[in-house]
Amino acid sequence: MAEKIPQLVLAGLARAATQPGLQPLLAQRGSAGLFPATQLGKQAAQKSRDEGYLDASGTLQPEGLAHLIRERPPRQVIEDFVRAIEAREAQLHELATQVCTLLASHEAMREHLSSVLAAFDLPVAPPPPLLESLMLPAIAQWSGPDDMPLPELYRQVASAQSIGQFHDALRTLVSRGQARIQPWTGPLYAIPHPELALLIGHEIGYYVSLAGKE
Repeated sequence: MAEKIPQLVLAGLARAATQPGLQPLLAQRGSAGLFPATQLGKQAAQKSRDEGYLDASGTLQPEGLAHLIRERPPRQVIEDFVRAIEAREAQLHELATQVCTLLASHEAMREHLSSVLAAFDLPVAPPPPLLESLMLPAIAQWSGPDDMPLPELYRQVASAQSIGQFHDALRTLVSRGQARIQPWTGPLYAIPHPELALLIGHEIGYYVSLAGKE
């Protein structure tokens, strides 16, 4: 097993030469090192320090570089450098991709923030007019021979509302004394759109007019 130590020494010196200052002397959990954290790796690291090839931090010394050049073919040393440079280029490319992604995300956040801030400067939209305020002009402008039928009033001003909301608005006008409801006097089966008729007490209200209108 001792014959493997010189090989580990050369491998560690090659890493120190091609990746200066980037790796600790011994491999640690989750990160590489100049030497494996095995018994032989520790012996190779100690030998490298004893021979003056490396210092305690794993920095390559001139004696270590000279030993590496003597023991390894020049081509192999150059190939070690090429592989190290290619690996670093791959890491730089990955880092550049991450930076581009972060920049794009940052710009999107800025745009979103701008739109949110702009929303605070928008004038508050006025609330929609109350249904009662739309009913009164429509009733006043009705020119039919009889009072205005409720289905016609619903068609003109309340078709976007529910029938319940329509009836509530009618009751509000009556309670304020602004409108009056007249009953349907014909047979029940003949009521057009009976769902829009308004039940008032025992009567079925079907026509509306302004209060006080003769």
